[in-house]
Amino acid sequence: MLVVRTLSALVVGSMLTALGSAGVRVVRAGTPYPTDFATVQAAVNASSNGDTVLIEDGTYPGFLVLGKALSIVVAPGATVAIDGSVHIEQTPPDRAMVLVGLNVTGDIASGFGLSARANLGYVRLQNCTFRGRDWFLQYDSFGNGVGAEAATVDSSAGVSFTRCMFIGGRPPYKPDCCNLGHAGGAGLSAKTTPVALYDCTLVGGVGGGGGWGGLGGDALTLTNYGAFASNTTFIGGKGGDGDDYIWGPGGDGGNGISVASGAQVRLLDTTQQGGAGGVAQIVGTRGATGAPIVGTGVIGQLAGQSRALAGPSVIGEQGSISLTVAGQPGDRVFLPSSIHPDFVYKPAFRGVSLLAGPTPMTKLPLAIVPSSGTVTFGVPVDDLSGDESTRVRYVQAYVVAPGGGAFLTSPLDLVVFDCGVSGDCNQNGVPDLCDIADGASSDCDANGVPDECDVAAGLLPDCNQNGIADVCDIASGTSTDCDGNGSPDECDYDCNQNGVPDACDVSSGTSSDCDANGVPDECELDCNANGIPDSCDLASGTSLDANGNGVPDECQSAGDVYFVSPTAAPYGDGSLAEPFDTISEAVAYAIDGNQVVLLDGVYTGPANRELDLGGRDLVIRGLHSSANAIIDCENAGRAFLFAHGETSASGLTSLTIRNGSAASSPAEPNYGGAVLVRGASPTFVNCRFEDCEAQTHGGAVSISGNADPKFDRCTWIGNQCPFGGAIALGTVAAQSPATLELDGCTLKQNSGFTGGAIFFGGVDLRVRDTSIEQNTGGGSTV
Repeated sequence: MLVVRTLSALVVGSMLTALGSAGVRVVRAGTPYPTDFATVQAAVNASSNGDTVLIEDGTYPGFLVLGKALSIVVAPGATVAIDGSVHIEQTPPDRAMVLVGLNVTGDIASGFGLSARANLGYVRLQNCTFRGRDWFLQYDSFGNGVGAEAATVDSSAGVSFTRCMFIGGRPPYKPDCCNLGHAGGAGLSAKTTPVALYDCTLVGGVGGGGGWGGLGGDALTLTNYGAFASNTTFIGGKGGDGDDYIWGPGGDGGNGISVASGAQVRLLDTTQQGGAGGVAQIVGTRGATGAPIVGTGVIGQLAGQSRALAGPSVIGEQGSISLTVAGQPGDRVFLPSSIHPDFVYKPAFRGVSLLAGPTPMTKLPLAIVPSSGTVTFGVPVDDLSGDESTRVRYVQAYVVAPGGGAFLTSPLDLVVFDCGVSGDCNQNGVPDLCDIADGASSDCDANGVPDECDVAAGLLPDCNQNGIADVCDIASGTSTDCDGNGSPDECDYDCNQNGVPDACDVSSGTSSDCDANGVPDECELDCNANGIPDSCDLASGTSLDANGNGVPDECQSAGDVYFVSPTAAPYGDGSLAEPFDTISEAVAYAIDGNQVVLLDGVYTGPANRELDLGGRDLVIRGLHSSANAIIDCENAGRAFLFAHGETSASGLTSLTIRNGSAASSPAEPNYGGAVLVRGASPTFVNCRFEDCEAQTHGGAVSISGNADPKFDRCTWIGNQCPFGGAIALGTVAAQSPATLELDGCTLKQNSGFTGGAIFFGGVDLRVRDTSIEQNTGGGSTV
């Protein structure tokens, strides 16, 4: 196999920083070079037909490409998220709009991840993921609420997807008795557009919850025209859950493929699966499983097995690349390519041809697939001509099976760059490659960029700030690296300040490390000053630790404060200098009377939710305001459980809790999306609860069982639940007596079937200087 010559994300991104006039626009978060663009939209606006937009690591807003044929690609090795809808419109005829490597989630205005509309030319998408926005709601022609599609195509010449993922959006909860919930969004919706799907996965959105569960979304819906799919999986969305107390059945699951009259679909080696039916949470039947394929259109199952072509997407000219074909043993592989796109269904080749002539290729097969079923081979990359700095070459192999019959493989769009083009990153009037060749600039890592530019842009670390990249310091011997970690020794941790990194002190035996954590014992916490680290005291039994928090009991007392930061390094001690990196670690460490202080940031992940104080009177508070310390439960559980008799000396202060979901909590999944208070009396001050949900009681907070919490200057906004969109006070009055005090609070834009803001069942509610407005709900509660 030939040696593969590809460009790394670093090399490509750096070489192209000065290519604005040559057809390449670089998008880079933070724009370290003056010719970069901060957003994809800005780069698109500056581009002309045939240009390439290269995106480096980062998260960027959605964008619109109107009337242009561009290549928008992610740099090799980069991870790019597009938080907002992508619109592709009016691509000119006989040209192609190419998108490679994007991970797109629709915005709250449009919902869909991708919209390709009114394109006279072709749209080609490769290695992309599209998600419909959850909680987005639109209405179909019958007035029914539907979630956002992951992708929608309409009135276009031909749209092809290769190795793409589609996930339909989940609509919001519908708090209406005896009415069907909103339907989940489709994975892909196609109208008046031929579509090709190679090696893709399409999943319909989950149906919305409601009195009756909403329908799951279809993976693929075809209104007219046709679609071809090869080695592609279609999975209907799960039906929504019903929660009406009289009769609340679950919604039916979505279908794998829905083909309307006048539409047709051709399938080669595909899998279709209907979504599971939704669950009746209280009374009713489970929804039916969706169908693999439905509709009155034409459905054709093609004989044979799919073939796939794989390789890099961004390459340099004048080299060679490695391509792989997956097929059947004995397949003869031919490899035509073209710089012109096309879209023609070819029944004899069981696929859609995406290359326009001329398509040069050898008369003899380029390779024959061995018994393993895959073959990898090298092919040369053509040189770019004139002042051309980038070009897209469209490649699609076809194979001839041993027993006869031909198959088209999945396509591959290759974006080729001119390796001879060089910028002037240090702005000295001399091209960078000439600086390096003349010795005016060093390039110790051989990436084609002067080292001073790599350091200035933050692309190579320079921990000792001597103007030379760390890797070059070590390679030249200017700095030592005793532990081989790629960092000069003068920059490594040296807790005992003896001039030797801690790791080398330990490995050489100069320092002991009784707990084998890589830190010399003389630098570890030794609260009782006996010369032995606390962790080793506990392990040996020299000291006791009754509450299991890792601190010898003789060193701990009430009134201690422990700090937490979402950006802290692991294994902190809870001090302000070395905070814990998760809330659960601090809670486990604390005892009665302690405070846990959250430094500014967003706290996510399982170690920052499902927090149980276990009867201890702890105060967990933000360092500043609730806008600065945010616990995001990510719809994967609730934040706090107060259920062991905690008193008013416990509670939360200056925190925001968002995206709590009781349904995902292992403890009482129907109650309290953010906080569950049962038989306890915590105090909440200056807290904010937003976008939380529960299945039955208390979208954000559920209170029951002789509880008596107090809320002072707290805010609830955007929460939802059938009984008490924001708060449920008492689930059944006779069984769960409870009281609630609100002072100077705000409850706004919450929704519920009974009690848009508050549900209370004949219990004691005390409200003072509190605003309750713009909530949606019915019944006799607030």
